[in-house]
Amino acid sequence: MKRWVCIALILFGRYLLSSQSFFIPSDTLNQKRVYSSLGIATIASTTFAIGLYNTWYKKFDVEPFHFFNDWGEWNHMDKAGHIQTAYFQSLLCYKGAVWTGMNKKNSILTGFVCGMIFQTTVEVFDGFSSKWGFSIPDMVANVSGAGVFALQQKYWNEQRINIKISSIPIHYSASPIPTIFDGLMLFGSFGIFITLFLLFCRFLPTIAMSEVKGVLS
Repeated sequence: MKRWVCIALILFGRYLLSSQSFFIPSDTLNQKRVYSSLGIATIASTTFAIGLYNTWYKKFDVEPFHFFNDWGEWNHMDKAGHIQTAYFQSLLCYKGAVWTGMNKKNSILTGFVCGMIFQTTVEVFDGFSSKWGFSIPDMVANVSGAGVFALQQKYWNEQRINIKISSIPIHYSASPIPTIFDGLMLFGSFGIFITLFLLFCRFLPTIAMSEVKGVLS
């Protein structure tokens, strides 16, 4: 079975590569491409929802739909993720709409709506989960990400500002991180040394270096 699937994928790939016009956006609305894109989007969305539920939300109890204000949680890193993901999904769906031959207005609207559908699916799952809840701040972040795409595409006809996630490699030390106990031990050691030194100077006689040299000579 796996062999036939691989053969089918290879043949399909060769067909796509041999047909360069397949990747070129249609000048007019192509119904076949519309239905193909709709089918692919439906399958992708359904697969995503089922996979997300089984790998994540299935672990937690289901409750009646409820809201949860998570503003300020996780240092707002989740909001950055919502903005970036909504932007990327809207842009990707827009390119798919352009490929089918839709006009600019409908393509932008399709990209915005599809991006919001993908992200709203996550929020609906949150709303029924005992661990979280439907978050209005998350939805605002979703609208912001999709809106950044839509406004740029409408008024500039291009994406001059791309939202992306990047990181800077940092090489951390392999040594263990000092704890508060380690710091107290260090300062305590200095304190004991200074105390003993002062006691030594207070109670033991002070001898000049010249006298020591005289005795030794």
